[in-house]
Amino acid sequence: MAKTRVIGRVLVAIWLICLPLIVFAQRPMDGWNAVERFPIRVYHVDQAMEANRVLTIAETLYRDIDAKFRLPDNRLIQIYLADSPSSFQQLSDAPIQDWAQGYAFPTQGIIALLNPTGSGRLERLDEVTRHEVAHVCLGFLSGEAHESIPTWFHEGFAMYVSERWDLMHQARLLTAELLRRFIPLEELDGAFPAEGSAAQLAYSESFSAVRSLVFDHSFSQLRTLLHRLNEGEPFEDAFTKTFGVTTPMFALDWRDSATSGFQWVGIVGGLIAVGAVFTPIFLYGHARRIRQRRRRLDEWAEEEAKPDSFFRAG
Repeated sequence: MAKTRVIGRVLVAIWLICLPLIVFAQRPMDGWNAVERFPIRVYHVDQAMEANRVLTIAETLYRDIDAKFRLPDNRLIQIYLADSPSSFQQLSDAPIQDWAQGYAFPTQGIIALLNPTGSGRLERLDEVTRHEVAHVCLGFLSGEAHESIPTWFHEGFAMYVSERWDLMHQARLLTAELLRRFIPLEELDGAFPAEGSAAQLAYSESFSAVRSLVFDHSFSQLRTLLHRLNEGEPFEDAFTKTFGVTTPMFALDWRDSATSGFQWVGIVGGLIAVGAVFTPIFLYGHARRIRQRRRRLDEWAEEEAKPDSFFRAG
């Protein structure tokens, strides 16, 4: 099983590397214009206003991430701004889902965006631009170890550096915990759910997990993790060395803190009637999770105490 998973990850990595090169090599240049301020170049078709807006948003976030994490020099980010769903699908060569308006190919520095329509479209364009640029910056920062990064960290990092944590994310986590729909972090290693509400929960959980690495540990440790990835260490090894815990152990602690009663005082306090119904249920569930967590930690401790055959004398 482990061997199959490794082979699968290698094949996916090869596909992700080759796909953008094939797709964008086939993109017709006729009719496309470009605006550029290094290291950002935006291609568009008669969308000069939106293209310049994307250029400014992308450049601003790039400079901010560079100041905090020191991005490598001379790496160009190419952004293709599609004017219709059909051209967007042709660029990304991926099925369009109603909650996805952008795709990034991080290690190649390539982004495909769909120019939104309707009310609030420019704000949405700004949000998606920042998110996808953050993905590319993580690809630049992690280097060859990029393929080992789990999806929850990739998405969580992109959200952490490109937007603010708000009440909606907090409420989404609380609701999922109360309704027992919380997605274990290990299930967010690969593709996110396709269904809208489940996808939103996956993004909020990922955002929360990366925030926890900063607030429960430190920002400097997050930078250390990225440095180790850039040096070629696989994600799990780099994570354990940096934070002193494995990702399964971190996931257990993170879920406990992310859904604790103290996180939801403001929400429940503002909804007294709802709180009166759910608080006893929530407290019971919280106590049950603590007991389960302690049992898991005891089991891990027992396993750690057993001598590993790998280290036994021959």
